[in-house]
Amino acid sequence: MESKIDIDGLKIPYGNYDVPFDVNPFIDKIPGYREQPNKKISGLMDNNYFVDVSKEDKKFLGNELNKILNKKLDWNFEFFHSGEPVNLHTDYTTIPWDDETICHVVVGCIIPLKWNTAKTPYTINYDKMSYIPRKMMFRKDDMIYLDNKEIFEYRQEFPMWDERIMYHHPRGTEYFDTYGDLRWHSEFEWERGRMIVFDTRRWHSSSWWSTSPDIIPNSPEFKESLTGFGSIDVPRN
Repeated sequence: MESKIDIDGLKIPYGNYDVPFDVNPFIDKIPGYREQPNKKISGLMDNNYFVDVSKEDKKFLGNELNKILNKKLDWNFEFFHSGEPVNLHTDYTTIPWDDETICHVVVGCIIPLKWNTAKTPYTINYDKMSYIPRKMMFRKDDMIYLDNKEIFEYRQEFPMWDERIMYHHPRGTEYFDTYGDLRWHSEFEWERGRMIVFDTRRWHSSSWWSTSPDIIPNSPEFKESLTGFGSIDVPRN
């Protein structure tokens, strides 16, 4: 399904920003998020999970982002605990709304809260974009569309091994081979009081400096954030 909107025409100011509010109240809520029984589990070893934040917090966070971006977007925020790298993916997707309207997720936001990793985490953006609103994710050695498992071919006969990407994904680590055919575009170094607002069409992942080159279950290392996605309504026809 081709996009029915011109995202570039929305002129969303993607980039890194100062967080315009105190993140400490959200850090104080982390124990409660961790104890929530209803978690959305993900990751190769099920070390990652999402937890809903309150309606009041969603409204507050959405209003703050709209003020920064000078836009009127619908936002959803969750607490995200990552105990292993978030592998290569996009977040540009379509969400049904009603019989006449669908939503396109056009912008993402990561607000770092807490981490315990060997080095400071990064969010990495790559040189590829997806212009069809269907979520893509790297699974079983291929980049696929999640809705029908269609493979998107991106590998080359002679990988490029971009030096900046190799810095974030060193040889010998679990996902090293995934990134050999991609070039570095930009990055966000995690810092409390800073956040990244990113284009959901762009391929991205997280860096992960761990004491182990392999992904292990029940990892004691982690990074935690508020992760949000902003969407716009699009007519079905």
